[in-house]
Amino acid sequence: MVIVGPGYLNQKCLPYASDVFYHDRLIYFLPTGFHPLELHSVLEFPRYCYDNSIALPGIIWEMCNLYFENGKAATESINLIEPLRKKFVTIAGAIYSRDRSAIDKSRKLLAEHPLLYEGFQKTAFDLRFAARELLSHVLFEIFIQEGYKGAVEYFRANTNNPDDLLHLIAAVLINRLKLFVSHSTSLLIYEHTWYPLINQMVALYNPDKSTDVDVDKSDSHVVEHFRYKLFETILMPIFGRCDTQSKSHMVAELASKKRKEIDALKDECQLVARKVVLLPTHDVKLRQAELSDMIRKHVTEPLGDLLEKPSKDTQGLLRDFILDSTVIGGVLSILQHDHVNVLITTAAAAGISAGVKYILRKKSRRKIEPSDLLVTGIQKMRIEHEEIQRQLNRISIEEVSLPSEWQSFA
Repeated sequence: MVIVGPGYLNQKCLPYASDVFYHDRLIYFLPTGFHPLELHSVLEFPRYCYDNSIALPGIIWEMCNLYFENGKAATESINLIEPLRKKFVTIAGAIYSRDRSAIDKSRKLLAEHPLLYEGFQKTAFDLRFAARELLSHVLFEIFIQEGYKGAVEYFRANTNNPDDLLHLIAAVLINRLKLFVSHSTSLLIYEHTWYPLINQMVALYNPDKSTDVDVDKSDSHVVEHFRYKLFETILMPIFGRCDTQSKSHMVAELASKKRKEIDALKDECQLVARKVVLLPTHDVKLRQAELSDMIRKHVTEPLGDLLEKPSKDTQGLLRDFILDSTVIGGVLSILQHDHVNVLITTAAAAGISAGVKYILRKKSRRKIEPSDLLVTGIQKMRIEHEEIQRQLNRISIEEVSLPSEWQSFA
């Protein structure tokens, strides 16, 4: 079982078939905020500010719409992976503190570790995700204590200069990331630009360990990680992502009926991984040749059994998609942890992300009153938003027993 994060269920993080086969159970999180009071607060906030001629940065009004897009994306994604639910995919809701005290602790963490803020600026976070976390903090936690007037003052206090709002957004997202770096359960990340920031936080919360995402450098850990990546590399071009209901149905059927064959393929991938990891040579070409040879010898039969294809056809698949030198080289890069280093280097070279640039652009920072179009548009969509939230609230997770360290999720 693995947790998919750090964001919410959406089309960008639909599971690969290989992950369903390999991990057997995936847990996805719904958008933060399930209380009717929060939904009402966000829906009515533009109206309150419109009626009272209150100007705030334009990005706040955009976020009032983006907040609700998370729910729509989640319901659409749930429909796509519905055949996988109950047995292979569990949908959960995260319950964690987002009040002033929790966010202030994140602010303090950012102040004490400036590199965290730099890491955040390079992360290509989803603006919908940022909007939901921010408004769930201000228009629920702050609103409960201080009402709309207090929420307005809080926004004003945090938008005095271009960086203030960005620091607040960084704090609310760091607050969520704490959930994932403080638990031992495996985290599966599909939006890879989160790796460097999570890597930094893992180091902060586990100072006695390595600073790499793959903390454990033991041979047994490297073998297990190599096995997983080899298994993924073999199956990804064949099955891809579960991005249609028919694909999800097919994957669910295979995962149920072909458990023995899947386990056999995993076992052979482990055998290959063990031999490659412990191969007493650093010669790249020799390693590539050895890995290619072992894939032919050990993977052809179990893969054919899973696909119900004759050996000749399976060998053709391997030759066409897997045994390319570039693919083999990519798998072998795991042994040097290049997959992590490349991500960190790429993020460092990229500078600030498009999301940060969008938030800091002049139009986003300009303080304006909410438009009549925004107010009436949100009100017209109210019934749809409320129905989507009711659908999400009806989702049960009774079919899963969460580990004790994840008991704060329900």
